[in-house]
Amino acid sequence: SKLFSIGQDGRLVEYSVRHSSDTKGLFITSAWTISQEAHPVGAMWFPFGFRGDHSKILISDDHFKLKVWNTVDGNCRSTTLAPTFGGPLDKLLPLRRADYNELAGQASEAVVAEDHTVTAESDQALQLLNPPYDDGQFLVYATSERMLGIIQLPLDGNPAKQMFLVAHPGRVAAIATSHEGKYVFTVGGADLTLNQWAVNTESVAAVSSLAKAADFDGIESYITMIEGGREGELLHDMKQFFYYSQLRSQGEKTTRARKLDGTIPVAEIPNMMCALGFFPSQLEVQNMLAEVRYSRFFETGRYVEKVTFEEFVRLYINHRPTFGTDGRDVVDALLTLMGDEDGGAGKIPRELLLQKLLRTDAKGAEIGVPSQNDTDPDERLSYKEFAQCLKSLVQDEDAAIDDVLEDAMDPMSLARDILGFDDACLSLVEADCIVDATADDVTVQGGESEAAVA
Repeated sequence: SKLFSIGQDGRLVEYSVRHSSDTKGLFITSAWTISQEAHPVGAMWFPFGFRGDHSKILISDDHFKLKVWNTVDGNCRSTTLAPTFGGPLDKLLPLRRADYNELAGQASEAVVAEDHTVTAESDQALQLLNPPYDDGQFLVYATSERMLGIIQLPLDGNPAKQMFLVAHPGRVAAIATSHEGKYVFTVGGADLTLNQWAVNTESVAAVSSLAKAADFDGIESYITMIEGGREGELLHDMKQFFYYSQLRSQGEKTTRARKLDGTIPVAEIPNMMCALGFFPSQLEVQNMLAEVRYSRFFETGRYVEKVTFEEFVRLYINHRPTFGTDGRDVVDALLTLMGDEDGGAGKIPRELLLQKLLRTDAKGAEIGVPSQNDTDPDERLSYKEFAQCLKSLVQDEDAAIDDVLEDAMDPMSLARDILGFDDACLSLVEADCIVDATADDVTVQGGESEAAVA
């Protein structure tokens, strides 16, 4: 009796079908903010099978992430990197096991005893039909353009567990699966074509098994997605920061012998991410820490309080921005921050900027409204935190906010003079802004322009 929807506003909304009607409309029971930048594009129940708890939803977004959300408490249970070819995954479907019908028959013929228990054979069939994270389960996906693929569960962002192909020369309008999971059907757009695809999940399972057997530390497939690989500067920095986090967690000002166990506390993860150039929002930090702490709760009944280096590498690959952050992203964020309050001058007054960025004034008093939703974390900074950030950005410990920020600043000058983006990067952004303003038949995405049909 539940219905869920996702939208461009970045929210997951739950409706009660029982309390809804054609006259009163849909009755909303709860809503959660699931994204601040990315836009959700696809969703499905997760995990899937003959029986399930129906409490989790898998959501894909246009930042190429797959997120599992718990609909009971509104927390994110996992975030993994999605396939990045052909656009975001806007169509998701479960792919049933080939022996689904046979197992379903066994389960339906369960012999119920007087104490309402089922036979061992029937219970085994039920378990096979709905293994929570069984390697034999797959999901099928399609992008808005061209691509069709399958992903082996459990979701972990491992590229060795994915397979995709070009299904249509253009738009993929819809997909469907056969009841036994042997076939996938796709419908194109302008090509007026319906394709039937035979699915061979064994080949994907074989590739992932071979990759797992050849992986001595569990992160080989992820290291291929790190700039420079095993010998690169980024992985070297990750190791150095990880060692330092171990020392930091035990106290830096001490002469006693240290015992390093190869793990860092969960609380150190946000600092590690920032040191590597990924600056998550408070909502992203909240989701990240919840994912780690609950990662083994189902098996052990305990929260995870420490992570190994290998676990951190996987977490970093899955959570960091898929294509990085460029000058256009920063300028877009500043334009959003300005809204319509600049009077068309293209500049934002210093007082208004501080009002939107800060939660406390110089005296520590609370200012402004924290959030549209009381359950959302407050992303704003205190006056002291903001002042320290500015000092670090301009590399001057004596700098004051009024000295660094002009009376009114435009996004380009903020990005160049305060955030440190170079002129070459910002000149491309400025050119894209001109294209956006003058050509209705051109769409600018991520600093690259794509011609669209007028």
